[in-house]
Amino acid sequence: MENHKIVSYIRKALRADCYEDFSIELQGKPKKTEGYASDMVFAKIRLADSDKKIQEYHLAIKFSKASMRKFEVFRNVYKNELLFYKEIMEVFNDHQNKQNVSKPFKAVAKCHATFSDEDVDIIFLDNLYQQGYILHDRHISMNMNHLKLLMKTYAKFHAISLSLKEQQNESFLKILENDLITKKTVDFGMSDFFNACVVKVSKHLREGNRLDLSTKFDKLMEKGISEIISDIIVKENPELSVMVHCDCHNNNFMFKYKDNNRENLLDMAIVDWQIVRYHSPVIDLAYILYSIASKPEINESTALLKYYHEELTTFFTELGNDANSVFPYSVLMDHWRKYALYGFAHACCFMDFNFVKPDDAPSLDNLDDMSSVSENLSVINLGNNQMYMDRLIAIVEHYFNNINA
Repeated sequence: MENHKIVSYIRKALRADCYEDFSIELQGKPKKTEGYASDMVFAKIRLADSDKKIQEYHLAIKFSKASMRKFEVFRNVYKNELLFYKEIMEVFNDHQNKQNVSKPFKAVAKCHATFSDEDVDIIFLDNLYQQGYILHDRHISMNMNHLKLLMKTYAKFHAISLSLKEQQNESFLKILENDLITKKTVDFGMSDFFNACVVKVSKHLREGNRLDLSTKFDKLMEKGISEIISDIIVKENPELSVMVHCDCHNNNFMFKYKDNNRENLLDMAIVDWQIVRYHSPVIDLAYILYSIASKPEINESTALLKYYHEELTTFFTELGNDANSVFPYSVLMDHWRKYALYGFAHACCFMDFNFVKPDDAPSLDNLDDMSSVSENLSVINLGNNQMYMDRLIAIVEHYFNNINA
């Protein structure tokens, strides 16, 4: 989107004419490899109302991508994220405030405004880079310190849903009536992409001299990966469901460190809530472990899941619920065996995005149909990338040794 259009939309969305003074300084955009389905621009907004008091905001402004919004599936994705910031987080924050929790879930950028018309959807968020948050290097797997913080953060996020459901919160129950969240049907129009990924992953496993894993992977995917994902998301309706982020890859997490020391974690934030939905917490947990852990960390999956469940129980209790009413660890493990395939399948399909060079990253601009979207996403040139191969083999090996043995 051209800068003059961006400025025009910002002025319209923030009602610039209502202020005595209103100025916009555009400050750049993220790297090409940091987002595909939306456009984003960083901006400094200065405004003053009638009392002449100057206010300054550093914002990350997220725009629906014009080339994608013409497809219904992506229009719904953009609506979904608007719903998350406008309604879901408001209910979550209200519940935490009422329960007076000491350390609430706050791993979401503050949303200052949203805007939507027939042409565009816009979300105005705090620029987390200005607050000291940074992305983790996508080429490197996250260590146990990062994974434990992720488990603790998602435990809090999931516990809020369980608490609201337990207490029959009317606002939350109304959100669950929204088809965007429950998604009785799911069709991302990406079957061609997922099918191509299965072929690509199988080929890479054979090239890595792991014919044993390639054979098992092919058999697992015989039904078709899109059908497998649909069976989990649509046909399965676990009673103990929560709001799940559903998009847990490296570039959707930002971290804050003390003195820029990557071993001294202070905080984290979760970004990109376009496919949030209501399902098993394992949808997130498996996605995290298979997408961002390497062999040493993923082999600690049992310990990490136990840690997650302990943190879930603790925060669930702090939200005013009886600890005995949270689902037991045995149920979490049942979910793990049934639903971890969702995270595993997505991790396999998107693993190469962690290693693609910026100049080789796919573009979703100016595409005519969903088949073009699938084709562009499928063609990623990694060359001879041993780091990718090691990560891929590690997660496939873990899945067949521990879940589908």
